[in-house]
Amino acid sequence: MQLFIKTCFYNSKNSHVVEVKNPESTTIEGLKTIISNKIRMPPKFGIRTMSSSQLDESRYISDYNIQDMHTLQVVIPFNFKKD
Repeated sequence: MQLFIKTCFYNSKNSHVVEVKNPESTTIEGLKTIISNKIRMPPKFGIRTMSSSQLDESRYISDYNIQDMHTLQVVIPFNFKKD
């Protein structure tokens, strides 16, 4: 399954999109780890669908009916600093 992750800082117009490949059986927490490795930031951010629904870390991607080629949004706090 291929997903697109739109990353943006809270209260900022700057954003970019990264591509992630993972199985539907991945938890949201696991997806956060994959994304954090890709953007080189600790997984202290929230993941939302493009309809702005916050995703629960303990649930699976398939629980939200997220399909191949879907775009998710990662919102990073504005004052967030890389470790």
